[in-house]
Amino acid sequence: MRIRRSGKVGMNPEEFFEYRSKIAVQNLNVSPGSLKAVIKDDNLFLEVEGQKSDLFRIEEIFIKKLFRWFYTGTEMVNLLSTEAKLHVVNNLLSEISYRGIKYPDNYVKLRVENGSVYSILASIYETVEDTEFYEAVRDFGITYVEHSPYITRFISDIRLQTEAIVDDRMGYALNFTNSQTGFAALSSSVFAFRYICRNGAVTTVGNKSVIYHGRGAFDRFIYSISDLNDLFNEIVPEFDRGLIKARTIKYKKEMHPVVQNIIGPAITVFETRKMMKALERCTNLWEIYDHLTTSAKEKGIYEKFLLQEAAGNIICQLVRNPQEADKSGLKN
Repeated sequence: MRIRRSGKVGMNPEEFFEYRSKIAVQNLNVSPGSLKAVIKDDNLFLEVEGQKSDLFRIEEIFIKKLFRWFYTGTEMVNLLSTEAKLHVVNNLLSEISYRGIKYPDNYVKLRVENGSVYSILASIYETVEDTEFYEAVRDFGITYVEHSPYITRFISDIRLQTEAIVDDRMGYALNFTNSQTGFAALSSSVFAFRYICRNGAVTTVGNKSVIYHGRGAFDRFIYSISDLNDLFNEIVPEFDRGLIKARTIKYKKEMHPVVQNIIGPAITVFETRKMMKALERCTNLWEIYDHLTTSAKEKGIYEKFLLQEAAGNIICQLVRNPQEADKSGLKN
């Protein structure tokens, strides 16, 4: 079991749920008008009117979730002073309350763990506890769990090994994601693990990616994974062929904005600029894929997963899918 600072966890399922069982969880439905941020002992807390525990410590992820309500980038959050965060949080809470007045069910959902508030979600957003999610996917042979406040990943045992590229052995597993804080949708995909760099990519077949969120998402997700074993057998050979083809497609200057759009959601603007500078040295799309999968292992669990998705999209969208490549102007 590996537990790092900031709550990032990697372990087998039994260890994971033993670890999580010791965390006190509260899911509260409250009026946004009853919420107010306050400073106590130089720390930021959320005051909830009418609650017995009237102060919950505000985690940075809570502020980032507030920013995402308004489709605003979150990379500035950690640069703000406590006083600045206080004003921003209270202004955004007031705006949420104001916008919700016209709705009969004007409430928001708070997720509190061990006295700290991690998330604020709209009333229409459904989340699934990891215990319930695991029951839906455990029969796929889950052997490893990665967890951070942003996302929980359930990864199966290696089902098939290939070596599409000489000396780059791959192990293919199933990958499922859940987020109890609303930062990621329910999803299923194939994880292509590269033994050479101890990391990999997340891949799907074209438009067959399985991503669900909102009301009824869990029921739709459960239904969608009924044929996942067959889908796995379709994805693996397609991805292997994509890796081989990627080495024949030159990385040209006109591809730069397309690749930037693919990796942009995974990292900050500053990190994207730095990475795009490094990618200028790549000669083909396989080298782009190689750089992303190698770089991802240095990131936190959530950012790593997003970069693994980006690496998979380099193969799925720009290599394997001719129509997508044509639309992007990426003909070989």
